[in-house]
Amino acid sequence: MFDILGFGRSSRPSFDQTNAINAETKFVESIEDWRIAVDLQTKFYLIGHGFGAYLATLYTMRYGQFIKKLILLDPWGFNPKPDENQLNLSTPLWIKLIAYITQTWTSFSAFRYLGPLGKQRFIILKSRINSHHIELIFWNMHCLQTSIQIDIMYYN
Repeated sequence: MFDILGFGRSSRPSFDQTNAINAETKFVESIEDWRIAVDLQTKFYLIGHGFGAYLATLYTMRYGQFIKKLILLDPWGFNPKPDENQLNLSTPLWIKLIAYITQTWTSFSAFRYLGPLGKQRFIILKSRINSHHIELIFWNMHCLQTSIQIDIMYYN
């Protein structure tokens, strides 16, 4: 555990107050200097609180190969997650269509929608399915189509 430069009991170095990038770099390099000074060669957990969380993130972006986990506590400098209502994002029509199809269609939907032709087309594909399972599969398809619980076939 250590205090970042200028905070707690650490020294108060002078910073280039005209350039934020140089100040950030000085903070990040001070963390790297600490890691080298304590001879920390393995990956470690880095925990930052407040402004330290912001600096820990910058350090991880530059020296991520030394970080096992980054933990941010009440991070400073990060905007809060926006509310979904604030985003005002609309979902493209093609994504809505794919979502509808994947939520409402099953692998047998095409056979069901073909009606009487569905069984004929399915029989053509039956070479990979045992013939005694075909009637059970069509009973399940019928139950799904007419919204009858599949459990009923097990009680009859």
